[in-house]
Amino acid sequence: MPVSGRSGPIAGPANLFGGDKMTMAISEHEQVQQTITKFLSSHFRVNFGEVNEQTDLFQEGLIDSFGFVELVAFLEKTFSIHFDEKEFTTNSLNTVANIVATVKRKQSA
Repeated sequence: MPVSGRSGPIAGPANLFGGDKMTMAISEHEQVQQTITKFLSSHFRVNFGEVNEQTDLFQEGLIDSFGFVELVAFLEKTFSIHFDEKEFTTNSLNTVANIVATVKRKQSA
């Protein structure tokens, strides 16, 4: 018998805060951001001590056209999303912030 006299699952963060969707959404957002920054750091040697999530990765020369193809393939495979050709002409993948927002938007669609 549990110490509290109650049966059931142990309260985790979502249960402790009444299943607050905002708390859960922030952690999902952070997880997506960490996955993307880890990929950018390891594949393109992006140093996030020198750049931030608003830095234009293309204007700074951190990613070129071949890197863009690698990035898109990574995002599609990792997050089970798909990009249309028309999306490649927008700035939806030029900064970490835009990449994360695009991934989250596609996941919720």
